[in-house]
Amino acid sequence: MEHCRRKKIKVNRDKLHYKVPEVSYMGHRLTPQGMEPDPNKISEPLRQLLKKNVPYVWSDAHEKSFNVVKELVTRAPILRYYDPRIDVVLQCDASQYGLGAALIQDGKPVAYASRAMTSTEKNYAQIEKELLAIVFATQRFDQYIYGLSAVEVHTDHKPLEAILRKSINDSANRRIQRMLLRLQRYNLCVKYVPGRELWIADTLSCQLPCPRVKPGAFAIKLAEHELAIDLAVTAECLQEYRTTSSQDSELQAVVVAIRSGDWSMPAVAEYTPVKSELSTDGVLVFKGARLVVPRTLRSRVLQQLHAAHMGIEATRR
Repeated sequence: MEHCRRKKIKVNRDKLHYKVPEVSYMGHRLTPQGMEPDPNKISEPLRQLLKKNVPYVWSDAHEKSFNVVKELVTRAPILRYYDPRIDVVLQCDASQYGLGAALIQDGKPVAYASRAMTSTEKNYAQIEKELLAIVFATQRFDQYIYGLSAVEVHTDHKPLEAILRKSINDSANRRIQRMLLRLQRYNLCVKYVPGRELWIADTLSCQLPCPRVKPGAFAIKLAEHELAIDLAVTAECLQEYRTTSSQDSELQAVVVAIRSGDWSMPAVAEYTPVKSELSTDGVLVFKGARLVVPRTLRSRVLQQLHAAHMGIEATRR
């Protein structure tokens, strides 16, 4: 201002802004670090293509603008430093084949994490995959969140809000119970966020590192052991269910739908309303912790249940 006074330069009071950290001027942005191109000016040719009734013709100007924007984005500081004084938000998401998570502070990412699912995890119900993404995020970012009084978790799977507010014993699903136990060391507050706003974790869950994770022999045996405990049936009975399920075209169509995420087949229409609760081990199909009985065995199973004379509610459970 002293310089303007000496040079007798008049300024418009209404257009004057004091002590701003940066200012745009003549297609550039002036900052304490120096002068750099204004990104809005650089991306202008690209934004023109997004306007209504404008032919999509890619010219040399668009190519140049695209390359400059790409260079600026990759050169900019992508991650911020972790600050223990600022509240932490975990973004978590699960795709059909992978898990993604981001640690956010003040709206800016501190760290990213993603991994592919094992062949066993791919068979989980969607609600189990989404909860697995939260478990994965807490394990990966344990050094940042352990001991904090509150950690806000963002998920696009609304049922998880209710599940994490309830007692572990209120969940009939043993797999979900085991995952909830692993979260007990943290003070988590789960909040539903629409998927369109969860784009960081969503992108990470789809863009997976290669090669994909392959389960070891121990992981496979552990999954089989957990299955036997959850079902509480004899090995002979379990083998009969396995053989019959493998020959049931309807259940095998459900297995394909769970693995691919495509529920458009008419054969699985009956199961579509509860698809988020369905999982598979590759042959058997489960709704939560309960085995879906093949059609050819349902009459016999019902007779066995009625023979116990347990009453309507006990039989249904």
